Amino acid sequence: MRQSEITELQNEPACEHNKKAKSGCVPATPGATAGGCCFDGAQITLLPITDVAHIVHGPIGCAGSSWDKRGSQSSGPSLYRLGFTTDLNEQDVIMGRGDKRLYHSIIKIAQKHQPVAVFVYNTCVPAMEGDDIAAVCRLAQEKVSMPVIAIDARGLLRQ
Repeated sequence: MRQSEITELQNEPACEHNKKAKSGCVPATPGATAGGCCFDGAQITLLPITDVAHIVHGPIGCAGSSWDKRGSQSSGPSLYRLGFTTDLNEQDVIMGRGDKRLYHSIIKIAQKHQPVAVFVYNTCVPAMEGDDIAAVCRLAQEKVSMPVIAIDARGLLRQ
């Protein structure tokens, strides 16, 4: 590859450091997420816990873009091989059905798979919709008699 081609690949006009010398962007700092959102960072951290059910509360794209790309191993439970999502669609958002869909998902997964706990990841879409995942998790926890933990990974700034 010629130097001119390499320079063109490093041309990132939106970056403030790219005024005089084209050097490319700085590599990610430790603790930064690979996928660029809070949900992805939370999942990177918690997915290695293999005996819990991990539910992504949001559109299928949130779960589909990162599930099964993380390294987890277990000599016991194989629950970590399953990806669970509420798969919110446009109608769920318009009609405000996110909380109800999440509650029923938690109950069904807890009854069918008997995990030791359930982790529920909040993503941007239900956060903008106003779903109260902490309240839903508390209600579901009473019903299933196991810890149901809300992971606030919505990626939006609080005001």
